[in-house]
Amino acid sequence: MKNIGEYAFCESCITFNNIPESVTNIGRYAFSGCTSLTTITIPENSQLTSIGDGAFHDCRNLTSIVLSKNIMSIGSSAFSNCSKLTTINIPEGVTNIEDSTFTTCTSLTSINIPDSVTSIGSSAFYGCSNLSSINIPDSVTKINSRAFRGCSSLTSINIPENVTSIDSYAFENCNNLTTVYISSIEAWCNIDFGSPSANPLYYVNNLYINGELVTEFVIPNSVTAIKGYAFCGCKSLTSITIPESVTKIGSSAFSSCTGELIINCNIPASSSYSSGAFYNSHFSKVSIGNNVTSIGSYAFYNCSSLTNITLSENVTSIGNEAFRSCDNLTDITLPEGVKIIGSEAFYYCSSLTTISIPESVTNIGYGAFSGCERLTSITIPENITSINNNTFRDCSNIVAITIPSGVTSIDNYAFSGCSNLSSITSKAITPPYVSATNTFNNVDKSIPVYVPAESVDAYKAANVWKDFTNIQPIE
Repeated sequence: MKNIGEYAFCESCITFNNIPESVTNIGRYAFSGCTSLTTITIPENSQLTSIGDGAFHDCRNLTSIVLSKNIMSIGSSAFSNCSKLTTINIPEGVTNIEDSTFTTCTSLTSINIPDSVTSIGSSAFYGCSNLSSINIPDSVTKINSRAFRGCSSLTSINIPENVTSIDSYAFENCNNLTTVYISSIEAWCNIDFGSPSANPLYYVNNLYINGELVTEFVIPNSVTAIKGYAFCGCKSLTSITIPESVTKIGSSAFSSCTGELIINCNIPASSSYSSGAFYNSHFSKVSIGNNVTSIGSYAFYNCSSLTNITLSENVTSIGNEAFRSCDNLTDITLPEGVKIIGSEAFYYCSSLTTISIPESVTNIGYGAFSGCERLTSITIPENITSINNNTFRDCSNIVAITIPSGVTSIDNYAFSGCSNLSSITSKAITPPYVSATNTFNNVDKSIPVYVPAESVDAYKAANVWKDFTNIQPIE
């Protein structure tokens, strides 16, 4: 006998446990559902080279199987749902662990992957809830989606430096992981992680590099790009330093990281809030180095633990929603060189009490300070010519505003909800065009509005401005 055909003994009551030496191939689902099988031995001198897809799928009473050294391939789902299988050897000739090969082998406690293996398939060990030990060899370059999903007994994992891709959910629900071992920071930064839970750091507290526990993490100058989710969830680090050499930081690369962040490179813009470099991170302090000139869109979106940030004097632009929802940020000083404050850049920074906008600023995007409810004062630079919609909306504790002489227009809801305003000063000789009555919603229309003496009548006649009943000349 050379072949055991497809479905040959599928769901039968067969009980034999020795595969003849002459067999070279076990076909697809040949023994699938044979619940009477408890052990299988493939002789050392067997000619068997191939085990087909699902060959032993759902052999729920199979406790052990010994594979011969000549086996070169093991098909997808070959041992899936063998829920009593406690141990198995993978022969040296196998190059790929296929999809779902050991899915829900819930009694499997350890497995050694040989150096011949280059990839671990999707859901290969999915649901192996008692798997507590696994060694991934240096030969592996790719770990596919859900490969170790639900391996809830895993406490540590090593990721070889040749791995370049770990797909979505590869380590999802590995809730007891505490330690990740890596050997190369450069290689780690270059891994394409498909999702936060593709990265085992998402769950762990300890990162070891070459056997040494790391708490103060300095990325070397040899690194030029940090891929998405690279350090997502790594809560053991007390500080992270990013060098000037880095030109690209991927989506949520540092999400949920804690401690202090020191940045010496420009922070690239992102296309959406969830792809921001530091989106949802928990840094309490951020220092921006002198080499940094721009802070990209969504960079620190929803960094709710951030209380203090120091910007370098060379920063010239702050991107859209760069600090949106940093609701514990109390203070920030913008350097003199800043020219652009992006739309919603400080949207709902609800703990921000003061901010000084330098005279160098020429554009403040819409909603830039909307929802900064504790902001009590703000100075609008003289170079500003228009105040965009929602710019100071719901800044309910601002008591006074001064509109520069060059402002020609004020858009919808710009000061809506500034309910504690006690005075407005407009230096513009020609009343700025106000696009709608909602611009000053919930602002007391009896507060004094101070304007140039020669323009009092013009303001009293201008749309929206005329709704204010106490327009006076600037003294």
